Amino acid sequence: MNVFKVEKGIRKVGLNYGVSCILIDCGIGVNYSNEELLKKLVGMGLRKGSLVVIRDGMGQRGIGAFVSALKYLNMRVEVEAGGGAIVPGWFPEVTFWLVRWIPKGLFNYSALRPRQDLLVYGGDSIEEFIENTKSVIAERGIIGGEVPLDLLYTNNIRYYKGVVEG
Repeated sequence: MNVFKVEKGIRKVGLNYGVSCILIDCGIGVNYSNEELLKKLVGMGLRKGSLVVIRDGMGQRGIGAFVSALKYLNMRVEVEAGGGAIVPGWFPEVTFWLVRWIPKGLFNYSALRPRQDLLVYGGDSIEEFIENTKSVIAERGIIGGEVPLDLLYTNNIRYYKGVVEG
């Protein structure tokens, strides 16, 4: 897996808002084997029940096996994905999904689970997001921008003000 950065942090968006976690940002960087990455996480204090957040790793080779290894070790795993990704075969292995909505995305938004997964949007077409995701049973959220309180309230949508996606 190519990993850009691994760090301890506090979750600033999603259903795990405020929870301490280990953040793994995938991308151009160090190429780790699953074993090497697990050793690094253990060295950072990974323990049973820890939350591990994997961001932008959907295209990484070996990500499914890595998620399975974390689940086997009794970790809670959250994966952030863009709506342009296809739902992977290892979808059920992930404890929590945070998916960024895009119109006509390839991700099957209907696969997202209630009270467990979150579909978020950070653009200017909030009304379009609300209208096109009414049938999604997962939690929905808006990231940043100014949103009328009534719009959030009547559509049961979470709001994360001041959060920068990425």
